[in-house]
Amino acid sequence: MINVNNLIDEKLKVFISDNGINITSLLNEDFQGELYKNLVDKIYEDIYLNTNTSQDSTAKRKFTIRKKEEISHILDNLLTSFMGSCEKYLPKESNLNEAIVEILKILIDELNKEVNSKSIYDEMFDFSSDVDNKDLTKRSLANIKCLQIADYIMKSKFNTLYKIDFDKWFNEYRKYYIHNKSLLKELSPLLVAYLKSNKGISTDDFFEIIEKVIFEFLKPIEFSSINYSIEYEILKAINKGEKITIITDGRGDTFTNKTISPIKITINKDNSRTIEYYDYNKTKEKINISKIREINLSNIHAINDEGIPAREYLIKYTTPKQLNILKEIEFKLVQNYYLKTEILEKLETKIIEDKEQIILECNTNLLEYFLYKPLQNQSIFKTEDELKYFEEVYKYKAKDNKFYVVGNDTITNASSSVLKCLGEVKVLTPISLNDFVNEKIQKHTSLSSSS
Repeated sequence: MINVNNLIDEKLKVFISDNGINITSLLNEDFQGELYKNLVDKIYEDIYLNTNTSQDSTAKRKFTIRKKEEISHILDNLLTSFMGSCEKYLPKESNLNEAIVEILKILIDELNKEVNSKSIYDEMFDFSSDVDNKDLTKRSLANIKCLQIADYIMKSKFNTLYKIDFDKWFNEYRKYYIHNKSLLKELSPLLVAYLKSNKGISTDDFFEIIEKVIFEFLKPIEFSSINYSIEYEILKAINKGEKITIITDGRGDTFTNKTISPIKITINKDNSRTIEYYDYNKTKEKINISKIREINLSNIHAINDEGIPAREYLIKYTTPKQLNILKEIEFKLVQNYYLKTEILEKLETKIIEDKEQIILECNTNLLEYFLYKPLQNQSIFKTEDELKYFEEVYKYKAKDNKFYVVGNDTITNASSSVLKCLGEVKVLTPISLNDFVNEKIQKHTSLSSSS
């Protein structure tokens, strides 16, 4: 580490002592990089620009070059010292982990098929020029067995069969399945690192995490924002020029209804929303346009469309279990359509929506989509034998160039898939799913036409 007390230039010593240097910002920059040059220039300008008052241009230029070289030398030493201090904390290069991943890629290429150990040794023969590849392969296969990443059957002392069983990586409890072999290969280094990070974890634990990530990106639009439904109703009121009654905090721990005429929704830098509105005078039944007021969307607890007291409205959509919880905490709850799901999460409950049998008729080009984003408890009928079985059990006539999806899922989740595949999928049952999709389309049309 540079000892600033050893610096000859007093100004540079004081500057570094007072300001410090953001070393981590330079870690991905080479010494000729733009960020590095800018930092050198900035330090020079902050310390010396106004002190170099010599009229001799040659002397000025030499002074500038000398000082910038000194600053660069200091930054170089600081970076080198920083990386040296981190050495013991950084991961070491591991031929073993790399070899394990390489073997997993071989097994993924032969997914659900047995691969004999001899062919694995042959493919790993030239894996690395630095180590004994035979020994490395042997240790890698031992890791794969002990971490239970793949199945293995010992045929003889010198031959073992290895297989990645897709149904074990993605068992019956998984909602999402990754059929793309290239993507599975990309995930294999993460899988190996995860399994070796702690004792007792399994591939099932890893793919449960992956499933949570997938779900976050694929969840229906209704759940993309905790304020989605409230904001939608406000947008609708703006576009129609209508008033709307919101529930907000009252005095103390109370809640109050407030009827407003919303004008505009503004998105702030932190992605929060501000609602501009006019007050509505219930007594005079008149909108007061003398002053524009504002409220943060997050401070609106519900849209009260029933004309009843705020607390009564909230209690009406509260389960007995939630009421017990609410006795001990501040009373803020939401109903499952007009209210924020955030509050339900705080109460450790979830919006409950009944599941129904969903049957979809799909064009053949949608097969991969439903493999990657299946319905809950999904079955796909695609081969000739499967289509005959589908006809017998579900009493629908199978058509050419179609496959059929049967699942047990919520209308909200199923509608997300149907809307993404409009024109390519037909809802056979239930009628309520058709109605929900049509309502969504009408909402979109009404909002677009009134904008």
